[in-house]
Amino acid sequence: MTLIKGTTVHKQVYVLTGKCGNCDANYHADHEGLNQTSGRRNRLYLNSAKYMKIGQNMWVDRSFSAAVINGMYSFHASAAAYTEYWNITFGQIDLDHSAKLNCRHIWQTFVQESI
Repeated sequence: MTLIKGTTVHKQVYVLTGKCGNCDANYHADHEGLNQTSGRRNRLYLNSAKYMKIGQNMWVDRSFSAAVINGMYSFHASAAAYTEYWNITFGQIDLDHSAKLNCRHIWQTFVQESI
């Protein structure tokens, strides 16, 4: 996976999960998986989570998501404009740590952080 912390891109990061032996609940970086008596699993997304998943293999921290919210509100930027800004400014710092984002990543970040 790729993790963006602020403006730093970390490649090949592992996401660890945990499981409770008593209640069979699964704990992830951004949500908890809880079993119901009906056999269904519910996902409970945590507002206090430090990281959020914005794509299949892309995670960001709360400072990145706050920057997206502030940029879109303060500058009335669209997801496309913020995507272009990110890719030009931070997306290609060096070849080993580049992270190209698309509009879906920014929009997903905006939606999750604003909810």
